[in-house]
Amino acid sequence: MTTHQEFFRQQLAVWPLARQNYESQRLARYRDLWFGDACRIRLICLPARIGSSSAKITAKGEVDRPCFLCAHRLPPEQQALPLPGTDDFRLLVNPFPVFPQHYTIPSVAHRPQALLSDLELMFSLAVEMDDLVLFYNGGRCGASAPDHQHFQAGSKGLMPLQCEYPAWKEKGARLLMQTDSCRIYQLAGMLRTGWLIESDTAAAACRQIRCLVQLFGQQVTDEAPESRINLLVWFESSDKRFVALLFPRLQHRPACFYAQGEQQRITSPASVEMSGYYIFPRSSDYEQVTPQELTRIYADVCLPQKDIDAISGRLSQCQP
Repeated sequence: MTTHQEFFRQQLAVWPLARQNYESQRLARYRDLWFGDACRIRLICLPARIGSSSAKITAKGEVDRPCFLCAHRLPPEQQALPLPGTDDFRLLVNPFPVFPQHYTIPSVAHRPQALLSDLELMFSLAVEMDDLVLFYNGGRCGASAPDHQHFQAGSKGLMPLQCEYPAWKEKGARLLMQTDSCRIYQLAGMLRTGWLIESDTAAAACRQIRCLVQLFGQQVTDEAPESRINLLVWFESSDKRFVALLFPRLQHRPACFYAQGEQQRITSPASVEMSGYYIFPRSSDYEQVTPQELTRIYADVCLPQKDIDAISGRLSQCQP
């Protein structure tokens, strides 16, 4: 069976647009901002991501354009790789990359984003592709195709919360609950609010994520189909451990996105930005954004600390 790495090389060999964009991705500019000893945010300037960052998406995750993930609308050069263990999803090389290897994993059927319906698949793929981080963007917090169920996967070793784990955990996470196979932590002092889940089994991790999403869902009062959530999952092969980061979201975009003139920043934080790998497509935003602005951006889009504390306090209510 063709591996995802082989498939990636095959696609770049026959797809000029993707090949050019991956070459450009290597030329991206980087700079780091530190917030205390444990919290590093890496800023990246990637002009090719302007379409994703500024996509017109309503509060309910609606879009006004043909779906670019449906098979009959893919470019002629874009091929799909079957995935082990499922006939419902396929692997695509993402032609607008954030990482040296960047994939989109859409469902075969055209259906809206809904994390919990395919959560277990995300964990099984993390094992099959253990050189990658799997991530999910909800329809109202970063997905540029909220109308078509999909995950993404990108290279390990770049996103600060992944590549610096478990070092940051010592100062940036507070243990909430521990079972025989799973540990749940609340992020602390990391600019972003959310939870870290470590688990020896995929089943235990999925149970805890479902529990947290259920508790967060009680905070949502609009009629959207699912809570605003970002999720990152990877597999630590050395100790056979699953690691997940779940970020409940308050808003799709920060106030500065809607500002005028020099106060505007074109940014739509999604899972990658929650991981500390922060994309700015406009050079001026990348160069001018300050630590204070970035703090405000995260505060605008993340669930307030008091709400996170309240959810964490009720965590025992949905334990088996």
